[in-house]
Amino acid sequence: MKNFRVFKTVNSKRIIPGFSAKNLGVILLFLLLFPYLITFLFGNLREGTVGNGMSDNMTEQLTSGQYLVKNKTGMGEEIVPLEIYVADKLARVADDNWEAEALKAQAVLIRTGLFRQMRQNGTQDKYREKSGEEGVKVVGTNMEIQNGKIMIEAEDERYGSVPISDEVYQAVAETAGLCVLFQDEPIMGAYFSVSNGATRSGADLGLEEYPYLKSVLCSRDFLAEDYSSSVSLREKEFWDIWESIPEFNVKSPSQADLAAEMIYTRDDAGYVLYLEYKGKRVAGENFRQAYQLASSCFHISKDQGKVLITVKGKGHGLGMSLYGARQLAAEGKSCVEIIEYFFTDVTIAKIE
Repeated sequence: MKNFRVFKTVNSKRIIPGFSAKNLGVILLFLLLFPYLITFLFGNLREGTVGNGMSDNMTEQLTSGQYLVKNKTGMGEEIVPLEIYVADKLARVADDNWEAEALKAQAVLIRTGLFRQMRQNGTQDKYREKSGEEGVKVVGTNMEIQNGKIMIEAEDERYGSVPISDEVYQAVAETAGLCVLFQDEPIMGAYFSVSNGATRSGADLGLEEYPYLKSVLCSRDFLAEDYSSSVSLREKEFWDIWESIPEFNVKSPSQADLAAEMIYTRDDAGYVLYLEYKGKRVAGENFRQAYQLASSCFHISKDQGKVLITVKGKGHGLGMSLYGARQLAAEGKSCVEIIEYFFTDVTIAKIE
C-alpha cells in the first residue's frame, strides 16, 4: 500500500459571519439564536476544543489531518475533520459503559471503512498527480480536493445527533490514523451487535474475496441482553410474508414435493444460508429482512395456532461482535489483540 501523508494541520475553520447590529432588536435576536448557531456550525466540538478537559495535544490529533469529511444532510453540508467524524460515528455505536480497548478497536474499524472507500475510488493516486491544484474535482469518484485537502463525501443525517463523551474522543485520538490492512489494502471491517456464539465465515457466504473473515467463537455472547429474541405471527400473516419473498436458486419441478416441511441449510456458525418449503427456496438474509428478525440464526415452530420464530444473536454475524469485543477488553486484551482475534492474517498500520 502506497504511503500518503496524514495529519497535517487543517487551517480552515467555520466561523459565524459578522453582522451589523443596527438596533437593539437585532442584538437580542442574535443572542437568542447564538447557542443554536454554535450547535449547528460546530456540531460536537465543544467551546473551541474537543471534549472537556482534553489536552491541546489530543485536540490536535483529532482536528488535524489531510482528510476531511463533507457531510451532506437535509440541512445543508458541513465539513469536519476525519477524526471528529469517526468520533461521532463511534458515539452512535458505543455507550458510556464500553471498555477503553473495545472503543479503540471500534474506532479503528470505522476509520478503516473510510480509508477503504478512498482506496476503492483510487483517490490517493489521482491526488498525487493533482496535489498542486486547488478545488479539483476528482473525476469518477465521490471525493474532491480543496486547498490540498482530500474531501470524503458522506450523506449522514445522524451526524451530530448524540453527545460525544471524552472517553470516545480519547479512544479516537489514541488510535488516530490506524487502519486494518490485508495485503496492504484496508479491509472490509464488518461489525455487528451480538453473535449467536460464533461469527460467520465469509467463504460460507460466497465472499472469497474477504479471506480474513473467518468464523471465531464468541463463547460469552449469550450473556448479552440482545442475545435472544422472538417473533410471533398468525399463520396467515406468516404465509403472506413468505409468498412475498423472492425465490433463491429455484428448484426444478421434479424436486418440488421433496420438502414437506421447512428445511434449513446453515453455515458452520449456525446461521441460515437458505431455507425451503414445498419447492420454494429463499435466502436466509432475505427471510430475516422480510420478517424483521434480529439475525438470520433462527428456528421456526408452531405454537397454539401461531408461527413462532426464535432468534439468536443480533446483526449479520460477519466480522467483529461488539459484545464479544467488550468481553475481550474486560479480560485485558488490547485493541490490537481484539482486532486480530476477529480478523485473520491482518496487520494494523498507521496511514502516512
